[in-house]
Amino acid sequence: MPETRDSFMLGDTIVLPGETRHMRLAVSESYVSTQIEIPMTIINGIAEGPIVYVCAASHGDECNGTGIARELIYGVDHSNLRGVLVVAPVLNLPGFLRNERDLPDGRDLNRNFPGNRTGTRPRGLPTPYSQRWSRNATTGWTWHTATRGRSNILQVRGTCPTPRSAG
Repeated sequence: MPETRDSFMLGDTIVLPGETRHMRLAVSESYVSTQIEIPMTIINGIAEGPIVYVCAASHGDECNGTGIARELIYGVDHSNLRGVLVVAPVLNLPGFLRNERDLPDGRDLNRNFPGNRTGTRPRGLPTPYSQRWSRNATTGWTWHTATRGRSNILQVRGTCPTPRSAG
């Protein structure tokens, strides 16, 4: 019998084994003093296993990955999941809401990791992601597509720090 999984915590959200929780992770503040929150879903499996982080739309005009992320959240049976699946369908929420590639100040979110807590708001946006979300990952995936006027195919990029996480 597989070893039972512990609860999983992200921010103030605790997810029990076998549970799925939708949350919003506060990552910054807008120029008009409203919080910027990234929508996320945490699926905590019933047994021990890897912690897999998946994100899409680090560029606000990359919509294909958001659909794949939603399918992963809502279209897959998670009843036998081992480990934890953390999904952020829209990482660059300010850009996504404006259908623009970059952050409001013209910076590319994807080029600002791991972020700078004491920097400008856009420079600080990746900090909660890198410090509170992805640092404990066994495997991390980010989905990218082309911007306007380009025709690259969908790309999947991942970090597999051990041979076990790649398999």
